[in-house]
Amino acid sequence: MRIFFVIMFFMHTNSYGQQNNAGINFDNTLQWKEILAKAKSLNKSIFVDCYATWCGPCKQMDKQVYNQDSVGRYFNQRFISVKIQMDTTQHDTEYIRNWHHQGKVFTEQYKIISYPTLLFFNADGELVAKEVGFKNPDDLITVASTSLVPGKIYNDPYAEFDKLVQNWRSGNIDPLKINHTIETALHLNRMALADSISSYYQAYLKSLDKKELYQREHLLFIAKHLARSSDPFFFLFYPNGKRANRLTGNKFFSRNTVDRVTRKEFTEPLLKKHETPAIQQPNWDSLERVIRQSFPRSYAQRAVMAAQSRWFEFNDKKKEYLAISIDLLNKYGEESLTIYRSLLVNPAENHQMAIDLSLNHIGWELFEISDNRYHLRSAARGMKGVVQRSDSTSSFYWQSATRDTYACLLYKLGKKKRALQVEQEAIDYAKKMDEKDQLQEFVERVTLMKSGAPTWK
Repeated sequence: MRIFFVIMFFMHTNSYGQQNNAGINFDNTLQWKEILAKAKSLNKSIFVDCYATWCGPCKQMDKQVYNQDSVGRYFNQRFISVKIQMDTTQHDTEYIRNWHHQGKVFTEQYKIISYPTLLFFNADGELVAKEVGFKNPDDLITVASTSLVPGKIYNDPYAEFDKLVQNWRSGNIDPLKINHTIETALHLNRMALADSISSYYQAYLKSLDKKELYQREHLLFIAKHLARSSDPFFFLFYPNGKRANRLTGNKFFSRNTVDRVTRKEFTEPLLKKHETPAIQQPNWDSLERVIRQSFPRSYAQRAVMAAQSRWFEFNDKKKEYLAISIDLLNKYGEESLTIYRSLLVNPAENHQMAIDLSLNHIGWELFEISDNRYHLRSAARGMKGVVQRSDSTSSFYWQSATRDTYACLLYKLGKKKRALQVEQEAIDYAKKMDEKDQLQEFVERVTLMKSGAPTWK
C-alpha cells in the first residue's frame, strides 16, 4: 500500500469540535481553571482530547468513537470532557483562541508531540493517564476505566529527561547521558534545547583523548554530525571502523557513517546543481573517479548508485529510479537505501524504520508499474522482512499497509494462494483500527485476486 507520510489526511472544516447530540458532551464554554474547579466541586475526573485540525485519526475519533452512545454514557457520568485544538487556523472561534495559550502549556508540560493525545486527570487536577493515537470505543472505555482506579499515579516516561536537562543546566550531567538527552529533545521537537546541548557536547568531546572517544553514546553523536572526511573524529569510522561497529552493536555502523560523509562531501553538492529537473544526467563516471581518489571502489560505487537513485526519483524517471534502487539493494544490502531518504518522517526516525519505509515505497511502486520479475522478487524478499518487523510495532495502520504491499507483490509474481492469505491479514488489521476506506480497498483487492484479474493499473 502506498504510504503518504505528509501528516495531512483531512482538510480543516469549520464544524470540527462541535458538540454532538449523542456521545460525549464536550464542554465548550469553560477555561482550564474553571474546568479544574468544576471537577473538584463535583468530584469528577477530567478527560482532555488534544487534537489538531489536520489530524486524520482525530477526525476518526469524532466520527466513529466520541459520538457512540456507549462511550457517551460512560464518560458523561464520570468525566468532565473538553477538547483542546493544538494548532491555530484563521477559522478559530473566540473560545478556541482562548485555549491557545493553555494548549502551549500542555504541549510543554505533558510532552505532546502527536495527535490525538488523550489526557486523563483525577478530580484534583493531577495527570493519571496519557494515551496517543486512535482508540476504538471499547479501548477508549478501558483506558478511561483504568484512569479511575483509586490512587492511580502517572508514570511519566520523560521524568528522566527532565532530570537530565536540569542536571545539564546546573553543569552536573553524566557525559554518557548527553546524547540520549539530545535525541529525546529532538523527539519532543525542542530544537533550541537540542542545539544548545549539542554545542556543549561537541566542546566536551574535543577535550577528550582518542581512547576516551570510544564510548557508544559518543560514537552515536559523532557519527550523526560528521560532515567531512577531514573531520578530526573521522578516524573512528575509517579506515578501520570495527571497534565502532562492535561498541554500537551494528556491523554496518561505520560503513553507514562513511556513506553519509561521502554523500555530504561529494554527491550532494553535485545533485544540488541539478535541483531543477534536468534532461542531461550528471557525469556519474567522473563522480566515481573523484570519490575513488579518497575511498575504495565499493564506497565510490555505493555513493554513486545512491546518488543516481535520488536523481532519477527527483527527475520523475520512475523506471530508472526503481531499477537502480533494486541494484543498490541487491549489491549492497538494505542499509544502502538510507543514504538518501526521500520519505523522511522526523529527525529522530528509527534507522530500521527508515529502511522499512524505503522498502515499502520501492515495493509498491514496482507493483504498480513493473513486470520485471527479478525486480519484483527482490522487492518481495525485502517486504517479507518488513512485514515480520511490523509486528513489533503498535501501529495497525503500518501492519495492514505493509501486508497489502507484500500481498500485491506476491500476487503479481503468481503466488495467488499466499497473496490471499497476506491480504486477509491486512484486512484483519484494518478492521482493528476501524478504517472503512482502507478496509474497502483491501476487500476489493481480494475480490480481484480471487477472480484472477489484475490488481495493478
